[in-house]
Amino acid sequence: MAVVTRLRVPLLLVLPLALLIGPATPPEAVATGAPRNTTSTLLVGPSALIPATDDTDYSNAGSWLMTDGSQWAYFVAPLDFPVPEATVRRITLFAQDNSAAARVCTHLYRALPRRAADVEQAMVCSENSAASPQVVSTTQIAPRKIETGRHAPYLLVGVSGATARFYGVLVTYRY
Repeated sequence: MAVVTRLRVPLLLVLPLALLIGPATPPEAVATGAPRNTTSTLLVGPSALIPATDDTDYSNAGSWLMTDGSQWAYFVAPLDFPVPEATVRRITLFAQDNSAAARVCTHLYRALPRRAADVEQAMVCSENSAASPQVVSTTQIAPRKIETGRHAPYLLVGVSGATARFYGVLVTYRY
């Protein structure tokens, strides 16, 4: 009984002090209960593209890219997401193809280096329009998730026809 009495006095003094100081867990570590759901975008312009082969005839002015012939020319650009995990929601292509023989296509891939493989997630192509820029988008993306610790996402852009021009791709994602 003497032990309980000796502990009661210090406990009565410490308890109000603990209530004033607050919990030992910092406020930023306490979960809010709501998942983070922020939408952001990555814009990839022509200056970010590099030719996929060394025999490609093309012109890249920085604000537009075009081929010098009627054959398909392919270019790649890495996607550098600033977050560890992203869910791709939309791919928007800005291009010009003012003839039936001209076309611009963009493919979204995620490379899997540990498996020596890649997965095509989406594709969007221009649609024979004189509009400049033509804006074409898709939400048909599967799989949507990119984990930057496991995947190496990139764009593959194909341009065909001397009148086709690539202006950029906007990748909309959520994290």
